[in-house]
Amino acid sequence: MRYSISIAVLNNLELTRKCLDQIEANSGSDYELIISDNASTDGTAEFLAEFASNHPNCRVITYPYNTGFGYPHNQALRLARGEFFVVLNNDIFIHEKGWLEKLKKCFLDNLKLALVGFAGNHTCLTDDGTGSIDPQKLEYVEASCLMIPRMLALRYGLFSREYELAYYEDTDLSLRYRQMGFDIELVPCVHDHVNNATAFNIDQGLLKRAKETNKKTFLKRWSGYLQNRSFTSKILVRAVSTDPTLLLQTTPVLRMLKEEQALVQFDLVTNRPEIFLGNPAVTRCFTPDLPFDALEYDRLVAFDFAAISSALPVPLSLAEQAAVHLDELQPLLYPGENEKKTAAMLLPDGKDYVAVDAKLIEDTAFDVVGLLSDRGVCVVVCDSAGHDVVVRLPGGDHRVDIAGAAAVLARSLFFVGGVGLLSLVASSQRVPSLIVVGHGYTAWTAGLDLSCTCCLDDGFDEADFAKACAEVAARDFSRNVSLLQSTLLKCAYRCDGILDYYAGDVDARVGEYLRMVNLYSRSLNQAREALAMIHGSFSWRITAPLRRLHQFITNR
Repeated sequence: MRYSISIAVLNNLELTRKCLDQIEANSGSDYELIISDNASTDGTAEFLAEFASNHPNCRVITYPYNTGFGYPHNQALRLARGEFFVVLNNDIFIHEKGWLEKLKKCFLDNLKLALVGFAGNHTCLTDDGTGSIDPQKLEYVEASCLMIPRMLALRYGLFSREYELAYYEDTDLSLRYRQMGFDIELVPCVHDHVNNATAFNIDQGLLKRAKETNKKTFLKRWSGYLQNRSFTSKILVRAVSTDPTLLLQTTPVLRMLKEEQALVQFDLVTNRPEIFLGNPAVTRCFTPDLPFDALEYDRLVAFDFAAISSALPVPLSLAEQAAVHLDELQPLLYPGENEKKTAAMLLPDGKDYVAVDAKLIEDTAFDVVGLLSDRGVCVVVCDSAGHDVVVRLPGGDHRVDIAGAAAVLARSLFFVGGVGLLSLVASSQRVPSLIVVGHGYTAWTAGLDLSCTCCLDDGFDEADFAKACAEVAARDFSRNVSLLQSTLLKCAYRCDGILDYYAGDVDARVGEYLRMVNLYSRSLNQAREALAMIHGSFSWRITAPLRRLHQFITNR
């Protein structure tokens, strides 16, 4: 299969019919069609079902709501089999035979080429990021029609998930690939384009809100480019805080920044460089007192820890500031060889170790150490003290930095403690953990890795503790299902803007969520089914934070 053509539709049946007729007349036979129907109500669904039954090269994906522009094309990319992936609007009517081969030839002539589109559409950006037409200036390929090698799109991504519903995802796409050193190109092709045909079918208030939100996201990423119209491929990140737990929770954001812009150099200004040593996303570290030239950077990402939203886990709130999407929340630490050797000396092979937070021992009425020792393990007491962590062993206390603590915890069978620095360090090494939560915290909002975490509510007794230890030792983490669902409900209530705009409908949907919590509780597979049902609800499709939470959970 040479070509995969992806089309997303929302009503406009006659336009879709005409678009498909022109494709069939002018595209040869070496292509497949992947058509995504965003809950059309004008007979489009029935037409597409009949069309697919008569065309073996066509697959139809039906969504129960309007997923927007970028999402269905990203999903279609995962299903595509062609060597080249084509994004095409259903309001584009192509009249030139061999148009696919014409676009493909550009890639054969230029091995650095990433995107090819039709000439005559928007080509450049104004100073505020709005698209405009200037035949002499090419800055982006409009997504009404574009071609990209499928393997390139799978490696570096198609449309960023940070853009809601529609607008700015195609400009962002072109700038990302150009920043990585790829070229873009436009070619003349005989076609007609009915602009904004789909936009008229969408709630205009919702569309306006999406456009405003997406513009802010775009300007966060590309304001440096818009100012000087050049790519320096260097970004400066500022992460300064007296709280090491907050600094740790910037690391998944750094990972995603690097993943989305693999060829970009990220330099970091931080007061705790030991947290970021060995991090593959960071090229250089500066402390705030060291001189550096901020003018040499294309963009500044400054984490504002005072502006963290209480409605989201800390990493998700930081990700919004950096304009990236997270699919994992747990922090990342990379202990070096010296830290690993020290940990091996402190915890030599031949024993099973369990690391326990000293604060949990102090706050618990029964003998935590004795209960664990009775299980035949060697208890290692860890106490976070200032910048360092004290490891208490029978031979004496040993002070290590955070990276050293990560190496120690990595040698443990599991970790027991409360929400805090040590639990994040354990999560960074994916150490199975038993976490005591309370006082408004959950393991979710703390940004812990829920795939290897059991949770105990504050006020547990000795029997609860013994049972939970057995579960975490057996890697049984099913108790977190109800935690995930309850957190989703809390986030639904906190989306104030949505509540104001669609109050009645959201109240009804929250009632659905509550019934789901009663229906699905223990099994992760059942939770995924429940979340799929939530995904189809009205409030879900208009609430960006919930959609990000859902994406993260289902990726588990």
